Amino acid sequence: MNVPVDDAGLRRARRWLVRHGAPGQEPDRLLAARMTVRERMRHQLILHALMLAFLVIGFAVLREFVRFSVAVDGVELMGPLLLAGAYLLAAASAWWLAHRKRRAEQRIAATLPRRTAHSAVRLPREVLGAPFLAAVAVTYAGGVALGAGMLLFGGHLVDRVLGLILTAGTLVFGVLTALVAGEEVRRPALADGDAALAVDDLLRTQDSHQGVPYSLPVALVMSMMTVSPVFTGLLLGYVAVALLLWGATYLTDHRRPLPRTAAEPTR
Repeated sequence: MNVPVDDAGLRRARRWLVRHGAPGQEPDRLLAARMTVRERMRHQLILHALMLAFLVIGFAVLREFVRFSVAVDGVELMGPLLLAGAYLLAAASAWWLAHRKRRAEQRIAATLPRRTAHSAVRLPREVLGAPFLAAVAVTYAGGVALGAGMLLFGGHLVDRVLGLILTAGTLVFGVLTALVAGEEVRRPALADGDAALAVDDLLRTQDSHQGVPYSLPVALVMSMMTVSPVFTGLLLGYVAVALLLWGATYLTDHRRPLPRTAAEPTR
């Protein structure tokens, strides 16, 4: 394969193999290239998150010096609208990062002289895993249900606006997460042998979990904005349960051993 790989990429690949139960396996250029892509995406994710945080903080500071507001029937809605804007920017960032990562992997795949694939199709639940499916169900289905409840039953305009934002934003992120996970489940194997296929299986699972659940920090901020103490408690409970499930997902991924494979050449 004709992909430039540096020593840092090989070191990342070696650490990844040790962490996943293959300390004696030497990393190949394919794994090193894929680790480099993931490291680059991780840095860009951190950069996007910091930029988003600075934008929100900067706007909040600006309001202390330049007085402007958005009010309906005397109710100030600038805070919820600012939160909605941040939610929208986070969705755009998530889509862009997933697109960049997919394009980078496609360029790597184009350099392989031959490809290896499974002799049997893996089911989506085998790729995604139970902890991830539970975390997704609570985060997105639960978030939409909670937002709809705030929208329908909120006694204050602020609560209803927050409910609308939570419902719409969480639905958008749920669709994005489903699209990313679905693409990982369906994509052709990126491997040129049995060892690389085992690595690809594990990376496929990890990559299907890559979406950041932005609904949780948004719900946490909403818990400080809502007027109703009932909604405050529900939002905090929602965040706590979802965080536990996402924590279980990431901890499982972090030490998940390399799987065994049954492979056949595809070209």
